Amino acid sequence: QNMVFGHEIVDTEVIRQLVYALAMVLIMLYRSEGLWPSPKHEDKIAKLSKRSGKKPVRA
Repeated sequence: QNMVFGHEIVDTEVIRQLVYALAMVLIMLYRSEGLWPSPKHEDKIAKLSKRSGKKPVRA
C-alpha cells in the first residue's frame, strides 16, 4: 500500500482477516458438507454387510 498510495490505508492485519473470512465463506458456500464430510450411516452398514456376506436388515 505504501508503494501504490504513498501511505497505509488499511492495516495489513485487517486485510489478512478479511481474506481469511472470505475464504471461509467461499468454502462454506462451495462445500457445505465440510472439507471432510462424515460418512453416512448407510455407507457404514453397506461396508459391514460386504465383509460379513449378509444382506443388511432394513427397519
